[in-house]
Amino acid sequence: MTGIDFDSALLALAITALKAVAAWAGLVMVLGAWRPTAEVARALTPRAFRFLIAAGLSGAVTAGGAAHADELDGLRLPDRFASGPAPTTTRLVVPGDSLWSIATEHAPGSDVATVARETQRWYDANRAIVGPDPNLIRPGQRLSAPEER
Repeated sequence: MTGIDFDSALLALAITALKAVAAWAGLVMVLGAWRPTAEVARALTPRAFRFLIAAGLSGAVTAGGAAHADELDGLRLPDRFASGPAPTTTRLVVPGDSLWSIATEHAPGSDVATVARETQRWYDANRAIVGPDPNLIRPGQRLSAPEER
């Protein structure tokens, strides 16, 4: 006896087989990536094996999410806004924008007085970018959202 048990021999055999499969897969990928040798790669890969790989990958992708679904049961969902866009720290001005329209986006469903106050807050927060005229903003300007109250 040489002192190698069955489990060690089986593990060594499995590692050798996996190395051989990895080398074969690497060769097929290299050959398949270059158009003149793509047919050689196709010939080195039996049709049934290509089918099994595709089926295994699609099964792994579809079953992957369901495996941990029970772990999320009972966890609290993150806080979300009931309506309107999520607040952002900056806003890129696009053609057609005005401070009023931007303030309206960030205060949906508000009355005119609230939108007017928000418009002033946007102007105050971005006076250095907008300049002396709050009615003149230019596409491409990046405005910072006013601080939350």
